[in-house]
Amino acid sequence: MGQLKIKVCGMRESDNCYAVARLKPDLLGFIFYPHSPRFVGIDFSMPAGLPSSLIKVGVFVDENPDRINEIAQHYGLDAVQLHGSESPATCAFLKEGIPIVIKSFAVDDTFCFDETLPYARSVDYFLFDTRGKNPGGNGLTFDWEALKKYRFHTPFFLSGGIRLSNIIQVGALKHPQLAGVDLNSGFEIEPGKKNLDALRNAFHLLNKEL
Repeated sequence: MGQLKIKVCGMRESDNCYAVARLKPDLLGFIFYPHSPRFVGIDFSMPAGLPSSLIKVGVFVDENPDRINEIAQHYGLDAVQLHGSESPATCAFLKEGIPIVIKSFAVDDTFCFDETLPYARSVDYFLFDTRGKNPGGNGLTFDWEALKKYRFHTPFFLSGGIRLSNIIQVGALKHPQLAGVDLNSGFEIEPGKKNLDALRNAFHLLNKEL
């Protein structure tokens, strides 16, 4: 496992996007799910001039695949993250036109990682989030010891309840397929607006620990 990629998700406001981009995350996530408190909104405009190296990720929940492609093209998305019950066939369809496809799985004590196997050939990454009342952004962690049961080859992002108080534990996991972390509700001033000081500290801790 090399240095973890850092994805900051739930972005919305242009000024906040630019400020977070200056911290040099690898990925920036924008939520196109209307029921999320971090929904970008119907009048959203992608901030102009974001670094070309920054991967822009659109987050969707059971959206029509053709509509996802339309949104990805309109906003210049480099990746999509699927948080619903999307099928392997849907992922493969989207992969034809979108460079990076991430499939999220909601993990709890009953989750079996064999559920990921049908998706292995149609996605680039998995994202393991905590099962909760919402498709994402619940601010809850699952027992990360469960990751030891994941023995497959597709790399994954870890999400769910990551905050400054536990971020060093993420670096200590040392799972060979752990590719990155997803930072969202644990680093917010309010939904859709990130706390820059908290993120700066998180970046420092991750870069120092890994």
